[in-house]
Amino acid sequence: MTRAEVLEFLELPAENVTDLQVRQRLQEKAGYHEDLSKNANSDFLRLVHSRYWMKVQEIRKEFPEWDASHASKAIEFPMDEAAREIMELEEDASGLTMPLIVSSDKTKLAGPSMPDPPGWLIRHTEGLPGKTFILSVGANYIGRKADPVLNPFIVIENDSFISKVQAVVTIEAPEGTPSFYINDSTESNGGKASSNGTYVNGDRHRITHKTPLQDGDTIQVGSTKLVLRVNSKPVQEVEREVKRSKFVDTIVLR
Repeated sequence: MTRAEVLEFLELPAENVTDLQVRQRLQEKAGYHEDLSKNANSDFLRLVHSRYWMKVQEIRKEFPEWDASHASKAIEFPMDEAAREIMELEEDASGLTMPLIVSSDKTKLAGPSMPDPPGWLIRHTEGLPGKTFILSVGANYIGRKADPVLNPFIVIENDSFISKVQAVVTIEAPEGTPSFYINDSTESNGGKASSNGTYVNGDRHRITHKTPLQDGDTIQVGSTKLVLRVNSKPVQEVEREVKRSKFVDTIVLR
């Protein structure tokens, strides 16, 4: 499995992904499959999710210092035996009698702690498939083309109304509880506000200063709409909720 295939497995973009984003998604995947393995109602499903959990651990082992610029290095997952067991269980779901229990490597900290990642932007635009972008504490830049100086950077593709730097979502967490803000101004964007504006929840007044965001708010950048979701449940469940939700009215740009 190459690094590029790992990024595809993690559902992350092939370019401009940061080490932090990869580590965060690995943590999400590990927790998700661990929970499903422990709570599976059959040995077959327990083994399937345990195998995915093992896959995440192998990725962590092989890439302790993630460097997405080297996409050619391949890693092998020594799980042929697990694959054979899964095939056997497909034929006979009662093949295993003992549950397969996996252990979490999540670190429990005393005192208030913040979810990792604190939240996501999930594309929810008519006619386009959903796509999830991980948010990090601090400034998260949004635009047409990644800037090596502005990092992390969320690239919005195939949208002619997007500026090179469109807007900035900032997450502040002075006491462990994240607060979310968006800005599209000369100061926030590093010298120039976006050409077509940034809008929240269908309001036709463009954002011109640091504006608070709440869980479920829809941000329109160009013709693309992104739903902010705060991390309070597994990302897969959040993505399903966004997919089933109604679209916010689109601001028509000319």
